[in-house]
Amino acid sequence: MEKLESEDDFQWISAAGVQIDPGRISPLLEAPEPQDEKGLRAFLGATGYHARFMPRYSDLVEPLRAALRADKFEWSPALSSAVQRVKDAIPETWWPDDDDLQIAALTVAAAISEEELSDASAADECLSVVRGYVSGQWPRRRDVDPRAAGFFQVRDELSVHGQLLLRGDRLVVPAALRERVLTNAHAGHQGVVRTKQRLRERFWWPRLDRQVRDLLKSCEVCSQHDGHVRRERPPLQPIPLPDGPWQRLMVDVIGPMRGPSSERYGIVLVDMYSRWPEVALCQDATADSICQFLETVFAREGVPLELLSDNGPAFRSGRLAEFLGRMGVKQTFSSPYSPQTNGMVERLNRTVKEAIQSARLAREPRSTFVRKFLGEYRVTVHPATGVSPFVLMRGREARTILDVTPSDVTPSGRAAEDRAVRQHHQSYQETYRARYDRTATAAPRWEAGDWVRVRKPGTGRVEGQRSVQVSRRTGPVSYRLATD
Repeated sequence: MEKLESEDDFQWISAAGVQIDPGRISPLLEAPEPQDEKGLRAFLGATGYHARFMPRYSDLVEPLRAALRADKFEWSPALSSAVQRVKDAIPETWWPDDDDLQIAALTVAAAISEEELSDASAADECLSVVRGYVSGQWPRRRDVDPRAAGFFQVRDELSVHGQLLLRGDRLVVPAALRERVLTNAHAGHQGVVRTKQRLRERFWWPRLDRQVRDLLKSCEVCSQHDGHVRRERPPLQPIPLPDGPWQRLMVDVIGPMRGPSSERYGIVLVDMYSRWPEVALCQDATADSICQFLETVFAREGVPLELLSDNGPAFRSGRLAEFLGRMGVKQTFSSPYSPQTNGMVERLNRTVKEAIQSARLAREPRSTFVRKFLGEYRVTVHPATGVSPFVLMRGREARTILDVTPSDVTPSGRAAEDRAVRQHHQSYQETYRARYDRTATAAPRWEAGDWVRVRKPGTGRVEGQRSVQVSRRTGPVSYRLATD
């Protein structure tokens, strides 16, 4: 038997299939059951590493998570039974080593059918009370059934469709299915804002926002990484919005990253108008790899007018210049050592890095997790445009596993007109720029003929003692030196 090459060595691979490392599992199975809150959190953290091998893991641990969310923690026989069910669910082997079967089984969350939603809604006592009020007449606030109190404020927006309850064109999810809906919406481990945006487009129930925050706080994967890094920076220099989608693209490279040698780097591409992202994991970040990636994307989406990048060696190479020239794409560059000019792709870089780190923590294949992340990012409303990248690129809404609205319930929709997109983008850009510039430092202003000393990027150290003369000013915070 040969051990699987991975950072954590939690699995074994043989002809029989994929196995959990017995050396990791035995202590977990033999450990005494937790008796307090600290012990229960440790148990959930340990079993969470093996969640991919345990069908319906979220359902199994829900009683334990509910106990942690309670105002007062008390151990009970019911919790003991729940702990034992989790232990019993850990298998010795999993599916045969078939990539398609394994990926499909391990990474696709279960969608909710209309029949399942209807049955759960009919069985929900709270929704039954609310449906009665909506079909008849709402009493005064003080006389409302306590179970329906959370619906009183929005009573004029509620309607009944068979067994389903709607708020406007959004489904009110019965309590029995909320955990699964939350899990599906957070499958790509996006942050609080994006997870809430995905849910608000299709669903509603009382205290939805609070449950999303609680979900992310209790998410073992999200709690183990922090993607917020501060650094000194000059004021932001926004770039005008293009006339339409897929005209001006921004590209960048992330890495090297820990992991398989074939996935040490990531090439990140984003359309400036629609915010449509593309990501490719690769072995290196050479000009050949970038050209191959762009050629694949251009064959599917078409050739843009302009490609903006930083001044990295691969982007400055003759190989890429020749490729873009042959394709008729104008190549432009952001200021050296000032990637904030290319801020849109930089923000996407940060989000992609968090997704990749989440893949490692979730014990999922990195490439599979990135595909899942891209799928969710593309169909989530972007704060800069007010619509999803998918709508602006494809001209229609995407159907996802969160779409369980019956075919005869027509959502109101949202027009993705150019004027609305531009107004939303301008407002978002002004807000983001104001927030960004609060921590920016005033950019010094030099003129041609001034003498300066160059600071080594990333270290803050002055590179040598020799001064260099400014040749000319090339932008708001950019200069060409006599040595260039």
